[in-house]
Amino acid sequence: MDTLLIAGNQASGHGYSDLSGKGELCFGDAFTVENDLIGLSFNVGSNPFMNVRAEISSIDVSVFGGPFVKPGAVPTFKFTLFDDANGNDGLGSGKMLDVGQVSGIASSRDVFSWTEVTLPPSTIGNTDRNVTVRIDLLKVIMLRWTTSTLQLL
Repeated sequence: MDTLLIAGNQASGHGYSDLSGKGELCFGDAFTVENDLIGLSFNVGSNPFMNVRAEISSIDVSVFGGPFVKPGAVPTFKFTLFDDANGNDGLGSGKMLDVGQVSGIASSRDVFSWTEVTLPPSTIGNTDRNVTVRIDLLKVIMLRWTTSTLQLL
């Protein structure tokens, strides 16, 4: 998993463009280099659903062997909800409860074009109210979370 400084002028010699102005950092992975995964664990109580909301964008780097992203590529993520018996942190290895896939829009290699996506995975079938959301980048790069992106229903 990688973090990316949005502010500054290091990217492509002039910096990234983020017209939303919502933050200075984001994280993601380079799906063509290695299969990075993110795992977030929660106690969902008796809620039958959990809202997962994120903002996604394509972006590229001009260093470390880049660019990596083909022009016009669309960011695509897979969100998988796992039963997490005993509340163990990790990437999700229990019974799969739900799965969903989201995509954003293509953007220039140095411009963030954020797309807000929301998934309502079902938590029904968890054994002790603990679940893990696994996030897997399938195409392109970058995911941004804000403090209010995960909600329980």
